[in-house]
Amino acid sequence: MDLEMGTFRRALRGHTDYIHCLALRERSPEVLSGDEDGAVRLWDLRPAKEVQTTEVYKHEECSRPHSGRWI
Repeated sequence: MDLEMGTFRRALRGHTDYIHCLALRERSPEVLSGDEDGAVRLWDLRPAKEVQTTEVYKHEECSRPHSGRWI
């Protein structure tokens, strides 16, 4: 989002539910996002495309069935 103009510059599409967290990389045009669908996605901001997805809930050591899939 362009804060000065109040307009959106890009939309990153891929999650299917509410996004709970975002992490921006300091020296790279990449961002990580995690949401209620149980996926963590890595985005390259230059072309505004998803680079990688990890469905965390599918990994036994990270699974929390009592809490749901959300990250």
